[in-house]
Amino acid sequence: MNWTDLENRVKQFSRLIYNRDSSSINISGMQFDCFIKIEEDHYICIEVTKNHTLEKVRADIHKLASLRMKKASEGAFVKCLLILEKEPTDLMKGTALDFKIDLLTLDEFERRFLDYKNYIFTRRQKNIGSAIDPWTGKLDHNPYVPVKYVEAKTQKEFKISDIKSLLDKGAKVILTGSFGSGKSRCLSELFDNYSNQNDPSYCFVINLRENWSLKRANEIVRRHFEDLSFPPEIVNNSVKLLTFKKSVFMLDGFDEIGSQNWSNEPSKLSKAKQDALAGVRDLITNVQGGLLITGRENYFNSDSEMFSFLGLNERETIYIKCKDQFSEDEMKEYMQNIGCPGLVIPPWAPWKPLIFQMIASISERLDLLSDDNEYEFWDSLLDFICHREANINKAILDSAIIKQILIELANLTRTKSNDFGPISNNELSIIFNNITGRTVTDESAIMLSRLPSFGRVGNDSSDYQFIDMYMLDGLRAEYMVSHYDSDEAIKKSNWINPLREFGQRLFFYKININEATKIISKISYWSNTNSQAAADLLCAFLFEGSSDELVDFRNIQIKDCFIEKIELSNIPLGNLNIHSCIIESVDISDCYIEPKGSLLIDNCEINTVSGVSDASALPNYFVGCKVSQFSSVNTTSKIKSLGFGLHQMALLSCIRRVYLQHGRGRKERSFIKGFKNQQEKKAITLIVDLMLKNNVIERINGDEGYIYKPVNSERHRMTLIMKEMNTSKDQLWQEVSKMDDL
Repeated sequence: MNWTDLENRVKQFSRLIYNRDSSSINISGMQFDCFIKIEEDHYICIEVTKNHTLEKVRADIHKLASLRMKKASEGAFVKCLLILEKEPTDLMKGTALDFKIDLLTLDEFERRFLDYKNYIFTRRQKNIGSAIDPWTGKLDHNPYVPVKYVEAKTQKEFKISDIKSLLDKGAKVILTGSFGSGKSRCLSELFDNYSNQNDPSYCFVINLRENWSLKRANEIVRRHFEDLSFPPEIVNNSVKLLTFKKSVFMLDGFDEIGSQNWSNEPSKLSKAKQDALAGVRDLITNVQGGLLITGRENYFNSDSEMFSFLGLNERETIYIKCKDQFSEDEMKEYMQNIGCPGLVIPPWAPWKPLIFQMIASISERLDLLSDDNEYEFWDSLLDFICHREANINKAILDSAIIKQILIELANLTRTKSNDFGPISNNELSIIFNNITGRTVTDESAIMLSRLPSFGRVGNDSSDYQFIDMYMLDGLRAEYMVSHYDSDEAIKKSNWINPLREFGQRLFFYKININEATKIISKISYWSNTNSQAAADLLCAFLFEGSSDELVDFRNIQIKDCFIEKIELSNIPLGNLNIHSCIIESVDISDCYIEPKGSLLIDNCEINTVSGVSDASALPNYFVGCKVSQFSSVNTTSKIKSLGFGLHQMALLSCIRRVYLQHGRGRKERSFIKGFKNQQEKKAITLIVDLMLKNNVIERINGDEGYIYKPVNSERHRMTLIMKEMNTSKDQLWQEVSKMDDL
């Protein structure tokens, strides 16, 4: 720190400590660095020096003493301080004591306002968001795996050091990501960076989940310091940190400060979110230093809503995202850090820390990972975990009961305003009693508290929540499967949280119903009382179902629910209305509707529509919808318009059908969908045979002919071909390109 920075910092803290303006002054030919008027006859005078010699310190002490005598002769009192950057020597201290001058280091002076080292120590004893060991509720001490974060607009990659540099410059940053993607761990690592060095900035980390109902910035800051047991004087001082430009505020979990006033109606839900964030918005508006706020992606209906509700200017804010999953190198480093080098995670399991941590804790994991099927893997994982927990003490709970409890707990979250919980001890006890007919004992309570995929909200909370969407989604699907036939429990429920993509695939696979009429009857039956359940089944059918015949939905209306993704390109359909829903993604690539005007998607909040490039290209069945972004993906028509050779075009289309579209496989005739002439169809047949020969797809017998499935080990390779296209050096692409040169 140079002398100018040192002087300015002392002036900044003098303003914070004394609540007065501070400036340099010349009195009787003597220049003083920092002079503060408290009252007409009461002043504070501070000298600052980087010169650590005894002569310079003594000269400054004598200068301060002279000023004090002069002002005393005028009937005024001057409190004098001398601030050094380093620790003074004993001789310096002795001279200052003789003249009754306060001789302080910069650190000692700053501690008169706030003992930041005490803050660091105290804050480290508390969890930062969800950066905890979910099974114990204790702090997560596993080594940090350096990961990259991506700017939403430019796709520029950021490291922890890059984010810190932005905050040091006073930037406002939003970080979003899915549950378990490492948002809280990012904040924890940033806080360590600020704490482990002589940094001029103060960094404060606030868990927003602890600030429900607070409407003003000073309430949030005061509560934070009160919760850390700081004395009233420091609590009062803490609100001044908002205007201190060297203060960095990091806020964890804008999605965890929800309102008690929940609604399925998009407009009312948006208003509830906006009201709940009033205090956060006030804090963000008043912070004059750097700010980082995190939360779950897609919590808001759109990016513009996010910026508006948080009180941030979109042009002046850096918006970055956690990568949804580990890269291969990051995965290897993480597994090394937790003691499992060389462990290979199957492609269908999310490459997230929480799943890795869970699988790595299972000693029989190699047998578990040997299944070459997504659904068998799920069944094996769930059964094994439940058996393992039951074997700890067979007299308390057996594996079937543990599994049933997990499924019921997952179903309970369907009605929670937070997708993952919280679930109170009382709710846990009620579910236990309903299933076993017994009350919870100390032993069973201990077992319940460590249920797999079920963890503590924090080390200072008795509530629980699910810690991973993969497990939660699968368990929700299991509930729907078990109640599908005798479905009164589903029909009478009022769910607000949806099945995600994995849950939909698992659900449809397990009910094993291929007749469209039966599926439609069930959707219609549920839509009258539990629209969310109807939407889940609809999306599952559109994802996983198979029909070359037109599917008539008989004017079913799906309304007031949440949909993660709806696939309209897989099955020809008609007579369906989706009304007033919040939808993350709609894929209309190669969508076929008959009669033409019989699909209506109206008054919905939609994040992404795939298959068109902008609003002007939206089909007329979108009415009164708000769409945030568009994605002109590689549809058949898009691929055909890019000028590839006939066989190149056929390969890209086949890769898209098998690897990029959801489903358990593709029927043979689905490959030629969108291709009209015989030459194109012949090229498709040649490419399918070539892909089989190169072992990049596999063929199995289905009920109505062959089914073609992806080979998981080739998934990355095929995705790369789709990305690189004409620049690809892949052997398969090169071979196909030669076919077009003939």
